[in-house]
Formats: sequence, structure tokens, C-alpha cells
Amino acid sequence: MALATAVSPGSTLRARLFWLAALAAAVFVGGATFLQNRITWRAFEREALDAAGATALGVAAELLEREPTPAELDSMLEQFRQAVPTLRAVTVVRATADGTTVDSSTEARPRAEVGPLAGEAIARRELVVSPELQGPERLVAVPLEREGRPFGAVVVSLSMEAVQRVRRDSGDLFPNRFWMMSQKILD
Repeated sequence: MALATAVSPGSTLRARLFWLAALAAAVFVGGATFLQNRITWRAFEREALDAAGATALGVAAELLEREPTPAELDSMLEQFRQAVPTLRAVTVVRATADGTTVDSSTEARPRAEVGPLAGEAIARRELVVSPELQGPERLVAVPLEREGRPFGAVVVSLSMEAVQRVRRDSGDLFPNRFWMMSQKILD
């Protein structure tokens, strides 16, 4: 409505072209800002998931090199968890005839989704990432294989709070930038 009242039927061609250029610039800047923010938080999310995957692969490599005692395993998992600040837990799951069982974890009670995700990683024999869970949290699982046979999985629990904060903050920037740009155009 504001544009319709600002550009009346009796306006000059120059005024109409000015308003059209202003609108085009605002749409372009707004669209570019939106895409930039979306690319930024997606890259941030991918980086967080890659860090979790690298941690899971590191634990898997350590477990394939040697058979640690339960105390050594607990200590090793805690060291890996502390290496990446966004990690909430590292869990080793063993495959059993009935499914999976938790062998060791940095959490007192691992999430219920750990077992099924570990089972999926074992069955697919590849890294598996859960959808975003309540918390916000994601799980990343990698299979453990010895002599070509899967025997378990390493599941890493990752906090997605920082990613959510970037997503939320970049969403807040879009209307603010659009408003500031439109004010500059109109001044």
C-alpha cells in the first residue's frame, strides 16, 4: 500500500523508475542476505557434524588398534569427549544376537536412540547421522569392523545449541538488514 500511495498515477516516469529501482535493490539485498545467512548456518552445522564424525572415527581407530580394559576405555572416551567442546557423550556399542548393548559411555544413561542408530551404522557399514533430537542434539555413529566383520559401533552425541543460535541469530539479522537497507534507500 505504501508503494501504491507513494507512486500515484500522475507521478513522473523518473519517480516511477526510482521506486522500481529502490524495490529491486531491496529485494536483491534481502535475498542475498537470506542466502548468505542460510549458507553460513548450514556450513556451521556441517562443521559440527564433521567434528563429531571425526571423533567417532578416532575412537573406532583406537579400539581397532588395541583392546583397552574397561577403565582404560572409560578414560579414553572421556578424553575424546573433552577434545571437542560441543560433544555431550561418546558411547561404544557392541553388536549382540538380540541387537546392540552399550559397552561403555561417558553418560550414565545413554539416550534411547543410541542403540537403534548404532544398529543402523552396523547394518549399513557406514557413518550414520540422526535427525535433530530434542535438546537440541544429534547423534553420529560409525561402525566398528574387524577383519571385514562388524562387531559394534561408536556413537557420539553432539549438542546443536550453537548451530541453533547461529540459525536464530542469522534469521534475526535478515529483517534488521532489510529494514536498515530500505531506510538508506528512502533517505
